[in-house]
Amino acid sequence: MVAATSASKPSLYEPGFLQQSLPYRVVSYFAEWSIYARNYIVSDLPAPALTHVNYAFAKIDDQGEVAIVDAWAATDKPFGDDTWDTPLRGNLHALIKLKQKYPHISTLISIGGWSLSDKFSDVAFTDASRQKFAASAVAFMKRYQFDGVDIDWEYPVSGGLPNNKYRPEDSQNYVLLCKTLRQILDTQGAADGRHYLLTVAAAAGDDKYANFKLGEMAPYLDWFNIMSYDYHGSWETQTNHQAALFGNPADPSPQGARYSADYTIQHYIQLGVPASKIVMGAPIYGRGWAGVGATNNGLFQSASGASSGTWENGIFDYKDLLQRTQTQPQSYVVHWDSQAEVPYIYAQGLENGLFTTFENAQSIQKRVEYIKKYGLGGIMFWEASADVKDPASPDSLTGTAYRGLYQ
Repeated sequence: MVAATSASKPSLYEPGFLQQSLPYRVVSYFAEWSIYARNYIVSDLPAPALTHVNYAFAKIDDQGEVAIVDAWAATDKPFGDDTWDTPLRGNLHALIKLKQKYPHISTLISIGGWSLSDKFSDVAFTDASRQKFAASAVAFMKRYQFDGVDIDWEYPVSGGLPNNKYRPEDSQNYVLLCKTLRQILDTQGAADGRHYLLTVAAAAGDDKYANFKLGEMAPYLDWFNIMSYDYHGSWETQTNHQAALFGNPADPSPQGARYSADYTIQHYIQLGVPASKIVMGAPIYGRGWAGVGATNNGLFQSASGASSGTWENGIFDYKDLLQRTQTQPQSYVVHWDSQAEVPYIYAQGLENGLFTTFENAQSIQKRVEYIKKYGLGGIMFWEASADVKDPASPDSLTGTAYRGLYQ
């Protein structure tokens, strides 16, 4: 718990404390589908170590309005003391109850994501379509008692799934979409006597954020959640760090130092985004390759393809990797790249050489130091179910970030 720094400043846990006044944000995405095979529910969230929860995801329907993706998960499945006649059940009711228990937390509905960005270009295209979309987003937010809206458009102009609609005008239209959302949120906020949040999940690769008019978007947003991860993965044939904090001069990839959180963040600042509106992303998962030789403990080496994974090939939950390193330390050997300031695992005797890039408590602490050094707005995690559940654990990535920023 964070004590007040002055008589006039309320405690972090005081009901009604406006979250935009917090010095740092600790944001985590809760994935709608985590309640199934992962068996991870809203009450499992590390609430004492969070300031904001983004619910992933809502979609854009054929009418250009915001809609629920999975009704059973979002509004129908009973949790806790829910009964058959509870008017609202599911994850969305569980989030309301979470805020009642932890009133310092704010929640945002995240719209879109990698697989649901196909209609953004259309809803951003005209003033009428922007107004319709924005009005529906705010109505959705109000109906389910969220505290704001998070837009996850992957990506304007180019770079997303093949079925996405793209236009050259997407860059400017995204600015106008943010402006329209801000206006309607502020109108609603004036009526309700409060501030509603507007954030975006923002690209990390320079080929993608080149299509964002970042400086023009910034005035309308409370902050940018920069997805500073997935720089590299098993879609490539050479191992690398998926979320390097800094570039390693030995990196042989064509992108080199450009694919690091430092490079991305410094360019966001150069392009007009205030440092205080930058929230650095961190992955609670690792990406893995198989068939990797032992040179340099597998780093920057050729691979035969994706490794095994926790739920799908090539991707491991952090808590899964942690358990493997703790129970089989001679097989899953953890190494540290002092240039990139991130760890990695090499298991020579598994899968013809298993290499995994991931985050641990040490690298999260390095991110915290960077956030403080440059006056950034905080840290964001994707996604909550992959972390250890107890935020008080020294192995909790979320807890490590919170302690580093607030204690």
